[in-house]
Amino acid sequence: MTFGEKLKAARNISGLSQEQFAEALNISRSAVAKWENNKGIPDVSNLKGISKLLNISIDSLLNENDNIENKDISFGIASDDNKMQGESILPCPEYDGYNCTIELNGWNDGVYDVIIIGQDSNFLYYQKQEKNKIVTGMIGKNYIVSVAKTKEIKTKSETKDISKLYFVDKHVILEVAHKEGILKGFFDYTNDDYLDVVIKKFNEKDLELMFGHTIDINKITRIEEL
Repeated sequence: MTFGEKLKAARNISGLSQEQFAEALNISRSAVAKWENNKGIPDVSNLKGISKLLNISIDSLLNENDNIENKDISFGIASDDNKMQGESILPCPEYDGYNCTIELNGWNDGVYDVIIIGQDSNFLYYQKQEKNKIVTGMIGKNYIVSVAKTKEIKTKSETKDISKLYFVDKHVILEVAHKEGILKGFFDYTNDDYLDVVIKKFNEKDLELMFGHTIDINKITRIEEL
């Protein structure tokens, strides 16, 4: 698919008209029409805005080998092939030897200067130095906008023997998605983070906290051990 075809498809999937899309990005409708007709490409600033608004990575938008309807990208919605891996952790060799910054869409908090240690179908796993200890966490892939290398390090990361089960029975901070309104100035923002909770178990589509509360896995942006 061309850039214009993918932009139009993603906009339609999001239920936005060209007018609504243009207003959300503070641009003209004619600019949107030009992009969708492959008569131009947005600048970097607008590409970032489009990525956040439509919840799709910039790489996926620009890569003509990707289809919006069936994406297979490293840090977006997981492909069927990755889902077949179950709890298996796959390496991320393109980020070996670097500290990275992971940005999330909307009002969701990313992480900075972390080492990426692997991924599964739903999450990207990382470690970071915090005071005198190494802290492990995971980020929901559906909310990742970009992963950027920030600093080269001497030792390369290795895929750890880790999965979601690593966080069971541990005290963690658990963050859920904060939604940003479609039009600028209209926001749906609630702080539903769990600052110190214990995960009892992971199910296929949700997780259970101690005392019985459940959370949809697709709504989780970050889990990090305390």
